[in-house]
Amino acid sequence: MPLNILIVGAGAIGAFYASRLALVAGTSVSVICRSNYKAVKANGFQVTSPQYGDYTFTPANTFANPEEARQSQIQWDYIVVSTKALPDVSDDSAILEGLVSDKTAIVLIQNGLGVEDPYAKRFPQAAICSAVTIATCAQPEHGQIKHNRWTRINSGPYLPHLDTGGTSDTDSRVIEKNNTFIALLKEGGIKDAEAYTHAKLQLVRWHKIAINASMNPTSVFILCSPNNLMSQDPEVQRHLKGVMTEILETAPKILGQPMPKDFASPDQIIRSTLKNTSGSKPSMAIDWEAGKRMEIEVILGNPLRIARERGYEMPRLQSLYAMVRMAQEIRDQNKGKLVAIIEISPHLGQQEHQLQQRWLQSQELPIQQYPIVQMRDGSFRPQMMSAPLHPTQNEIAQLQQQRQERQQQQLIHNIAPRQMQQQQRQWQQQRQQQQPPNIGAPGELQQYPMSHSPNNLLYHEYRHQQQQQQQQQSNRHQINQQVGELMSQIHRSPPSSTGRETPLTILHTSTPTVQSTSNQGSPISPPGTTTQGSLNSAINISGQVNELRSRLYATAVSRIPISDRLLRAYYRHDNHPYGRLENSIPDPIPPLHNEAQLRQLADHLALTKQEAERDEKERVQEAIRAAEAARAAEVARAAQAAHDAQVARAVEAARVAQAATIERERIKRRIEELRKDSSSNYRHLLEKNELIPLKESETPDKYLMMLLANREMPLDKDSELALAIMFAKDYWEDYAEWPRDVERYAGYERARRAERMAGNLA
Repeated sequence: MPLNILIVGAGAIGAFYASRLALVAGTSVSVICRSNYKAVKANGFQVTSPQYGDYTFTPANTFANPEEARQSQIQWDYIVVSTKALPDVSDDSAILEGLVSDKTAIVLIQNGLGVEDPYAKRFPQAAICSAVTIATCAQPEHGQIKHNRWTRINSGPYLPHLDTGGTSDTDSRVIEKNNTFIALLKEGGIKDAEAYTHAKLQLVRWHKIAINASMNPTSVFILCSPNNLMSQDPEVQRHLKGVMTEILETAPKILGQPMPKDFASPDQIIRSTLKNTSGSKPSMAIDWEAGKRMEIEVILGNPLRIARERGYEMPRLQSLYAMVRMAQEIRDQNKGKLVAIIEISPHLGQQEHQLQQRWLQSQELPIQQYPIVQMRDGSFRPQMMSAPLHPTQNEIAQLQQQRQERQQQQLIHNIAPRQMQQQQRQWQQQRQQQQPPNIGAPGELQQYPMSHSPNNLLYHEYRHQQQQQQQQQSNRHQINQQVGELMSQIHRSPPSSTGRETPLTILHTSTPTVQSTSNQGSPISPPGTTTQGSLNSAINISGQVNELRSRLYATAVSRIPISDRLLRAYYRHDNHPYGRLENSIPDPIPPLHNEAQLRQLADHLALTKQEAERDEKERVQEAIRAAEAARAAEVARAAQAAHDAQVARAVEAARVAQAATIERERIKRRIEELRKDSSSNYRHLLEKNELIPLKESETPDKYLMMLLANREMPLDKDSELALAIMFAKDYWEDYAEWPRDVERYAGYERARRAERMAGNLA
C-alpha cells in the first residue's frame, strides 16, 4: 500500500515540500487548498527552482476543504500542517478532526513557539513532529510556486514530558515517525533535511524566534521596510541586536541547556541580512499591508508567557508585543465604521479637507473606507488613514478631458514657437505705434478699455452683449417717439397761401436756408409774407432731425459686434486673421441716411468676420496636421532605434554565448587534467596531512573536494571552483559540511557566484 501524505495549507512552503515528497516511490501526496483550489484542481502546481529546475506537481487528490478529505475515507500516514498559526483567531487543530488515526503522524511546519500544544491536547495518541525550515518560497499566482533559495528543514519529535524528566512508552514510535519523514525528504531531493532531538529542535525554534521577533514587528513600525533596509540603519541595527540578544540569553535558562556554538550570533545574522538584496519583507509586514491578521501570539506572545512562567522577563520583547498587538486591534476596530471620499490631490491635508466637506454635504458611503472621528467641537468627521485616494468615474472623465485639451493646446503652441513669438512682437510694436480711431459711440472706448489679448476682447463682447441689445431697443423706441412728435409738429404748421415751401420741404434740405424751385427750375426768393417765427421753427426742427439721424447711425454702428470694432482699431495689418476688417469699412465712414444701409454695413462686417474665423480654423487644423506628421516621424525614428538596439543586443548575446561555450570546454579539460593527476597527488596529501584513506574507486572524484577542504587545490578562477562544487554535490553527498568549507576557502561572495555557475554547468 502507498504511504498516504496529506498537506493541510498548500501554500508556497507546503506545496514545495509536497512536490519533493511526491517524487518518492510508494508515496501518494494529497493537498487541501483554499484560494488556489480551482487553479490547482485544473493544472496542478507549476514549480520553478534554481536547484531543481521547472516541473509540474499534480497531487493525487485536491480537496477544497477538510470535509472533502474526511469523505474520501483515506487513512493518512502523515498530515503535514503548513498553515499560518493564529491561536488568537481560531484553533487550527479542530480542522483535523476525523482525519487523524492511531497510525497518523502530524508534522507541524509553522512559525513560533507553542504551536504543538493544541494538537497534543486534541490528539494525545498521535505522533507529533515539530519542524523548522529556512526555505524561501513564494506563490505569485495561484498554482505558481517559486522556490528562491535554501531547502533546509529540521524536524524533531515533540516530547514535552522530557523537559520535566518524564518518559513515555510512545517515545520510540514518535522518533521513528520523525526519522522516516526526514528520510522521505532526503529521497525526494532535500539533502539538507536533518532529524533533531526534542531538546535541540526547541533550541532551533527559539533561535528562529530571535530573528522573527526582532525583524517582524520592527518592520511594521517603520512603514513595512525590507530586512536589508532595516539592518543598514545604525540605531535600528542596535535595536535588532538588543532584541535578539535578549531572547538568545533567556532561551538557555528556560530550556536548561546552552545554545549550540554553530548557531549564528546576532552579529552574524545582521551581516547575513545585509547581504540579502532581494528586497524581501518579514511576514508580519506583508500581512499588515494586506490587512490580514499577523502571527503575533506565536512569535511574540507565547515566548513572553513561557518566560514569565519560569520567572524571566524580556522587556524589549514585551514592548514590541504590546505595541503591535494594540495597533492590530485599532485597525480591526476601525474596519466597521468607515466612509469614503474620491478626490485627487497631491496633498493629504487637502484631501482630508475635501473628505470632510463631502461628508458634511451628503454623508454617503461611496467606495474607499475611512474612520469617522469626533472633532474638538463635538462634530464627527471622516479622517484619512492612507493615500492615494480613488477618483470617481465623472472625475476621471473630467480629468481626461482637461488633459486632452492641454495636450492639444501644447501641440498647437509647439508647432513653430519662434515664428509665433516673432509675430507677437510685431503685433505689439504696431499696437504701440498706432492709435485706435474712435469709431464707436461717444465715450464707448473709454468705458470699455481694450486689452492686447483677443480673448479679452471676446470676453468684453460676451460681457456687454445683453446690455447692448437692451440699449439698442431703448434707443430705437426713443427715436421713434421723437420722430413722431416732430412729424406731428410739422403737420400742425399753417399751410402757405401762396403755394410756397412749408417746413415739411425744409426737412429734406442739407442747410437751414429756405429754398424753393419753380416749374422752370429758377430760384424764387421767399416773399416777405413768410413770418420769421415759422422760419425759426423750421430751422429748429431740421436741426433736431439731423441730431436724430446721427443718433440713429451711432445705434446702427453699435449693432456691429464690439470685437470687430476693437479689432479694427488695434489690428491694422494684413498678417492678423482679422486684419482685413480695416479695409471693410471706409474711413471716414460716410453718412448713412436709412436703416437699410446701416444693416447692410453690419451684415458685410459680420460676413468678413466669419471668413476670418474660417481662415483661422483652417490654420489651426493645418498646424495640427503638421504636428501629427512630426509626431509620426518621431515614432518611426524611435522604432528604428529600438530595432537597432535589439539587433545589437542579439549580437552581444550570441558573442557571450560563444564565449561561455569556449569557457565551459576549457573548464572540462581542466577538470579532466586534475582527475588524471589525482593518484599521485592523493598519495602525497595522505602522507602530508594524514588523511583517512578513501576507497580507490572513489579517489578521483572525492579527491577534488578533499583538496578544496584542505585549501590545497589551485583554484584560481570561479569557474574551476564551480566545477569542484558540482562534483562535490554529485559524488560527496554524505559530507554535510562541504558548503561551509567552500565559504571558508573562497569567501561568501565568490562561493555564491561559483554555486550559481555550478548550477548552470549542471
